[in-house]
Amino acid sequence: ATEWISNELGMQWATNRIQEMAGYGYSALQETEGVTMVTPREAMAGLIAFTVDKVDGPTLMERMKDEHNVTLRYVTKYINNPDAARVSVGFYNNEEDIEKLVTSIQAVRATAE
Repeated sequence: ATEWISNELGMQWATNRIQEMAGYGYSALQETEGVTMVTPREAMAGLIAFTVDKVDGPTLMERMKDEHNVTLRYVTKYINNPDAARVSVGFYNNEEDIEKLVTSIQAVRATAE
């Protein structure tokens, strides 16, 4: 895979694409009602940690996977911050993936107890 990325896509292209998509994802999450960002924007790479009001991390992770086919990771004490959900954004992601992430979070939050 590394050879393919290096030879076919270019490492600089892949790095730039990750930064572009992660920036897009960060902004989209930051603008989503009920989402609190944990990862500071200036420290962001392809990993973005956040919390969602009314939904704990393990529940969010399971519901996103089961109900929306979206994979998140639940991390505890993420860099000495609160427990959080974390999404990994790669060069292979696109704007539609980010939109699905946001709408899925909104759907889970809307039906949280």
